[in-house]
Amino acid sequence: MQEVFVFNEIAVIIRHWYEIGANGREHGARVEIRLLTPSPRRGDESASQLITIDQPIWRADLFDLLGDDPGTFGRAHYHHTFNGVEPTDRDWDAALSADPIAWCRHQLSNLEQVTLAAGATLTDLALEAQELRAACDRMIESVNRYVGKNCPDSERCRAATRDAGATIAMMEELYGAGVPAFESV
Repeated sequence: MQEVFVFNEIAVIIRHWYEIGANGREHGARVEIRLLTPSPRRGDESASQLITIDQPIWRADLFDLLGDDPGTFGRAHYHHTFNGVEPTDRDWDAALSADPIAWCRHQLSNLEQVTLAAGATLTDLALEAQELRAACDRMIESVNRYVGKNCPDSERCRAATRDAGATIAMMEELYGAGVPAFESV
């Protein structure tokens, strides 16, 4: 499941994520800010309108390394820029490692800084940032639901990321042979 908070120019997507990389298997909460792509108006005044959530501008991965104690956030990192849809290298921050939830709240409460670092431009940044701050408590509740310590077994973790099955299969093919199997969390 993904929880999506849609504003006027951006959306925040929060979900559980599981991935396999060269350094091991990680899982936890993924928080992503993406730009909305404007769509032409369709239909009459009552018609449903298309909402397209597209270009990522920021992502935080509040991850545990499988095998570590849940809730240690040993692989928590973020991406402050993207090259198109591809994240740039992982960014590490001592404040993120010390208290990932507080760090995430601070980032979501500072859309002005996040967009500046990402090189993103919003038409009404001040109002968008104000609305994002107003929804921050609800978003942090969602983040807390998806952190690794709340995904205690492998079946639940796989089910939470079943929409990304093809991506996980690709990671398994690339890195799986050298990474311990996903037994339990």
